[in-house]
Amino acid sequence: MLLNSTDLKAMLPVSAGFSFDNIKPDIKRAQRKYIRPILGATLEAELEAAYLATPTAAQQDLIDVVQPALAHLAAWLYLPKGNVFVTDNGVMAHHTENLKPAFEWQMKAYRSSLLTHGNDGLDTLIEHLEEVAADDFVDWLTSLACTLAREHFINTAELYTRYVAKLKGSRYLWQQLRPTQRRVEDGLIKGILGAELYAEIKGQILSNTVSEANTALLDNIRGTLAHKAWAEGLLEQTIQVDEEGVHVASNILARTVDSRDKAEYARLEAVTATHKAISMEYEAKIKDTLYSAPDTYPLWRDSGIYVDPRVTVVFENKEDSSIFGML
Repeated sequence: MLLNSTDLKAMLPVSAGFSFDNIKPDIKRAQRKYIRPILGATLEAELEAAYLATPTAAQQDLIDVVQPALAHLAAWLYLPKGNVFVTDNGVMAHHTENLKPAFEWQMKAYRSSLLTHGNDGLDTLIEHLEEVAADDFVDWLTSLACTLAREHFINTAELYTRYVAKLKGSRYLWQQLRPTQRRVEDGLIKGILGAELYAEIKGQILSNTVSEANTALLDNIRGTLAHKAWAEGLLEQTIQVDEEGVHVASNILARTVDSRDKAEYARLEAVTATHKAISMEYEAKIKDTLYSAPDTYPLWRDSGIYVDPRVTVVFENKEDSSIFGML
């Protein structure tokens, strides 16, 4: 593990008597579920060994970035069961003369804060790796973890928020949108660029070598993608799916003065239409850039998508044809 009792207590408001063994399984679970996909198994093992011995300066810097995200996400996983204990008479809540359990709305607010801080920490971890990998962790650049970290046109919640402010930098929400984002990329974006140019830009993002010409397209590609995925993904966020079935998502909790109602369907439709319209504006700018300099993008020009505006198409009416043209 990349977190011990001393480091955990330095990052979270836990009591001096808090038993580290209680949260230890959740630290392992959080590290496996959230940290390993970013670091990759090889770098994770390297950091664990260094953490137990004497890390280099670069390794210590990376561990210092990992730990806040890990601590907050482990606590987020731990809290629901940490608030209760099981006896022969069933599940009980901890309660003493001086201490009582937090209200449900307080628990929700605290867990939400933990999740937000944890996910912010994951974005910070990716940004840190992007900055130092070429000098300190070269093997990460050729790992599956790096490929997954760079697989999209938009790869962080912070970057997504530049286009859709309502995301508010939430990595958790962005993760929910990633399947929709992937669908829009493979459908709409590939259809605009053509398969060859699409693959070229994706490859350049992966190798962090985006050409000047393709950089000129990226802002509008990302704008098209962000607003289209947001429009398509909004309705999906109004439902929850778990072991008990499909439910309508609700923010309302008992015993809270900070309740929020679900957005009405008509309002969701209006917001969706707005983002679709903005996406189309960005899409038009992509096409303007491509058509204004087709020779700069030969993969697109030769893909069959490009129609040379200088070529005149002559239509000839025939007596035996059921199709005719009129001017």
